[in-house]
Amino acid sequence: MYAIIYAKMYAIMKSQTEREKAYRKIREAIMFGNLNPGEKLAERHLCEMLELGRTPIREAIRQLESEGFLRVVPNRGAYVIKMSIHDIEEVAEVVGVLEGYGAAKAAKIITPKQLNELKKIGAQFNAAAKDLDYDAYAEIDSKFHDFFPRIIGNAFLVTEIRNMRNKSFRLRAPKTFLFDHVNEFVIDHEKIIEAVSENDPEKACDAMKLHVKRAKDHFIQFLKENPWLS
Repeated sequence: MYAIIYAKMYAIMKSQTEREKAYRKIREAIMFGNLNPGEKLAERHLCEMLELGRTPIREAIRQLESEGFLRVVPNRGAYVIKMSIHDIEEVAEVVGVLEGYGAAKAAKIITPKQLNELKKIGAQFNAAAKDLDYDAYAEIDSKFHDFFPRIIGNAFLVTEIRNMRNKSFRLRAPKTFLFDHVNEFVIDHEKIIEAVSENDPEKACDAMKLHVKRAKDHFIQFLKENPWLS
């Protein structure tokens, strides 16, 4: 009897682990630009690449569709969501307000230990940018932007910023776009860190909003030059 129960529990845990693996890997491919907007997901290729069956792949696709990463067309398959210029304008406006507030609040309460952590993240970001290490760049950029809502202890803000960033232009930017403007983004991050270290909330808010606006403006220009992406 116990053997049957344990076997069922193992099967459930294995299924959940496989689904989580599929979800994480496909999401990363979209976020890091390895899957482009409008690109169709090849289910068979994903199964082979991730060494998983069709069930966890399909469950991951359904979850990613519910989160706005994919669009599933009946009898045709799943496609990476495209964002119009209008969508990007609206999302960037909200992201700027939320992240600006987070940076301002952080500037008021940041501790020396937290500031050291932020500076280390900044140094890691600069190194990844210098090496043109796209995967590290994207991962550390997310860590940088997650830092501010995390240290102010606002769980709602953390969730909302992550949700908006999941929909934002930054997480769907091809490598060529990021590398064309990487030096500007490095400078933006340094100015944000400087403002926070000076405990200047207004300066921190303005620096963060400018960073979001700069990224948005560059990405919209990129889309105009590459209309097939929007």
